Parts: sequence; C-alpha cells; structure tokens
Amino acid sequence: MPGAEGDGHAKDASTAAQDSAEAEQLHMLLQNYIELDSRAKEALRSLSLAQVIKLLSEYEHKKPSIRNPSGFIYKTALRWSEGNSAVEEDDPFGSVPQQPPEQRTPQQEMEIEALMNRHNLNDAARSLLRQLSHRTAVRILNDLESKGSTVRNPSAYCSTAARKARQRDERRKQH
Repeated sequence: MPGAEGDGHAKDASTAAQDSAEAEQLHMLLQNYIELDSRAKEALRSLSLAQVIKLLSEYEHKKPSIRNPSGFIYKTALRWSEGNSAVEEDDPFGSVPQQPPEQRTPQQEMEIEALMNRHNLNDAARSLLRQLSHRTAVRILNDLESKGSTVRNPSAYCSTAARKARQRDERRKQH
C-alpha cells in the first residue's frame, strides 16, 4: 500500500509543525517574564504549552506573595514534569479530578486564564471554571464583566454560576 506510507509522513509533518508552533508560542510567552532565570525557563520548557500557561497564570495570581519567582517556577515545573500523581495534563494543580468536557486549544486556555486573572479569582473559583466547557466558562466570565462593580465578590459569583451550570449539564444528561 504505497498511500499508507505517505499518510504517516503527512502526520509526522503535521505534528512537527504543531510542535514548532507551540515552541514559538512558548518562546514568545517566556519573553514577558524577564524576572525568571534560565533554569526556571528551562524547567518550563519541559512542560506542555497548556501546563506552562496554567503555571504562569498561577504565578501571576500568587506573584505578590512569592519572594523567589524563579524558585517557585522551577520547583513547580519540576514537580509537574516528574509526574506528581495529583498533577494531570488537564489539571496541573491537582484540584479537579474530572476532565473538562472538551479539549481546549492553548488560545482558549489563555483566554480563560486572562479573564480569571483580570478578576483576581480565588483557586476554588478557578478550579470550578476549568471543569466547564470553554463556551460556558467564557459566558460566566463575560457575565461577570458586564455586571462590573455591582458584584462584590467575583470569586463567589463565578463559583455559584459554575456549580449551577454543572448541575444543568448533569440534569440534561439524565433526561
């Protein structure tokens, strides 16, 4: 079957192109973090792009309380790349045992992380939003945005909305 061999080469080229695109995105992302030393950046390169995005988002969230940014990044990346049993690709913080209903693109991950950072959501709200589909999570975050300063506790608002959305999904699956 001469055609089958060609298909394998096309897949290899497609995977290589995707890896190259991810490497370029990672390079661009890391340029924004001049405070990190080379050891921390090298540790980040051992992770998937989705994990890097989530780790940098967590770093941004905790930045005011972190005394040694490079140490924090290095240690966390090392722990994740060593396959800490609580750390999975789709939930590197180990906080949510269930996977999101869909695989998100790195751009979708970045969009959700940016919206969560903008409202300085706590870890519990972030975890609940990550369990939802991209569309539902963005809808909740955009609803929060539209309500502006009328929402006193954005984390509680998002947590409640995420729980309700998950309950609606579960009821739909039962019927």
